[in-house]
Amino acid sequence: MTRKVYKPRDPLDLYHMSWTLGYTVPEHKDGMLSKVRFALDTYERCSENIVDNDLSKLGYDHRDDNLPLMIMPEDIEGSIGRTHKELESIRKEIVSTEIEVDR
Repeated sequence: MTRKVYKPRDPLDLYHMSWTLGYTVPEHKDGMLSKVRFALDTYERCSENIVDNDLSKLGYDHRDDNLPLMIMPEDIEGSIGRTHKELESIRKEIVSTEIEVDR
């Protein structure tokens, strides 16, 4: 959320953690909020990046199929789409509460 560019491996990492470890965005929301708020408090550029990164516009790019050393599961597009929506909800919450306070 705070990087300048959202990298193709990011949704694949999230999918893999969900598939292999059972991690979900909602159950780790508090940890994400804590980490992102730390980054916002520590690095000025993160505040600019989080405002500009609208994750709801992202989808799964099939060019990313070559990144992992496995065949992509059929449900990956839907799963990554849901994850992006969940992350976007968290990003909007942070932007509306943290960034607006600073302005």
